[in-house]
Amino acid sequence: MKLFTRILLGLVCLVAIHAQAQTRYNDYSESFDYKNFTSTTSGGGSIRISIANNVLTVYGNAGFQETPLYTGATVRLNATSGTTAVATDLPDMLLGELVGGYILSIQNDFLYIEYAPGGTAPPISGYEVRIARSIPKVSNTTPNITTGKNAVISYAPRAAGIQKVADLSGNAQNDVTSSVVYLDGLGRPIQSIAIAGSPTGKDLVSPTEYNSFGQATTGYLPFAETGSTGAYQTKANWQNDQAYFYNSPNTIVDDNTPYSTTVYEKSPLNRVSESFAAGSAYASHGARVEYLNNTVEDAVTIWEVSTSGDLTSAGAYAAGELNKQKATDPDGSVFYQFTNKSGELVLRRHLLADEYVDTYYVYDDR
Repeated sequence: MKLFTRILLGLVCLVAIHAQAQTRYNDYSESFDYKNFTSTTSGGGSIRISIANNVLTVYGNAGFQETPLYTGATVRLNATSGTTAVATDLPDMLLGELVGGYILSIQNDFLYIEYAPGGTAPPISGYEVRIARSIPKVSNTTPNITTGKNAVISYAPRAAGIQKVADLSGNAQNDVTSSVVYLDGLGRPIQSIAIAGSPTGKDLVSPTEYNSFGQATTGYLPFAETGSTGAYQTKANWQNDQAYFYNSPNTIVDDNTPYSTTVYEKSPLNRVSESFAAGSAYASHGARVEYLNNTVEDAVTIWEVSTSGDLTSAGAYAAGELNKQKATDPDGSVFYQFTNKSGELVLRRHLLADEYVDTYYVYDDR
């Protein structure tokens, strides 16, 4: 996969390019015999796919000798009528269950079947299904970058024939995905946007906040904004939108803490002392790190490699010879890490119940 990246400096970015209109899909109908989806030839039935008013409908009814369905890409949607986008320009989209754990989706213009539980797909003797889904209104990939903001734009081609930057404009989001990262005056990322990245073609925005020392302290979970052009969102706009996104009657799990936080020790060393994952469940259960020196009680063995390649013990490290980190995860599990003055890892120690599990690292002279 090729990845194209452009860097725009706010002071010299004088022109913003506007995205074109969202896709309107032509009416379409196509029927596929059941033999496209199973190896048996004893039976009858089909699956019909149609599009009307940007709603895709799958209707199927078949009966046949008991056999598993094919999985993966099955049939390609072949409509070619009209002057606007047709079935062969469809975005990837989940459709729903066909029968007994077999799931239908559209992927790269193919009707795709997978067995959701995993493992060997079971035999079935038929299906009857009717699924209707609104087609996501995805924009093309020409971003509308906010004037005066430093930004890095990335394009990821997903279709054949895109060879250079000039080929990127005017493609459907299904053919070229694009994203933008806005930077502050010090070059730090402050907002990442997956352009038209949501299932409904809206921008997915992920802000980052810093403290007065320039340390990243808060990382917000992505949320869908109303636009689909990659425009920068001010905090006055996104703060309420992000909170509402995770506390609204949608399919997203409600949560009052949809962000992660990082706490730094009070020193110029810029070291993390505690971090909290996103979600209310972790708001009071952070991962902690303490920066210490080894003690005699740690009893860290000095291992050496002899000229014959054998490991030999040369006693234990004296107190203060090693840097020691004590890490406690959100579940209360404790880990220790010891490094020497050269920064080489000497020992990883895991406190398991009432016993230590040690992993030593031994280096030769090279």
